[in-house]
Amino acid sequence: MDEQKHKILLADDDMFAREMLSVVLEDKGYVAKDAEDGKPRLKNTLPIPP
Repeated sequence: MDEQKHKILLADDDMFAREMLSVVLEDKGYVAKDAEDGKPRLKNTLPIPP
């Protein structure tokens, strides 16, 4: 059975910082998604309450 990886959302306006953090986190086994602005990404990421 495959182990489910934890997902992390990186939101920062500094592209270099996002890319570097993504590399470090992915090397540690996380799935890193990045966004320049967190609000649009959060809208599509968080579950919608019933």
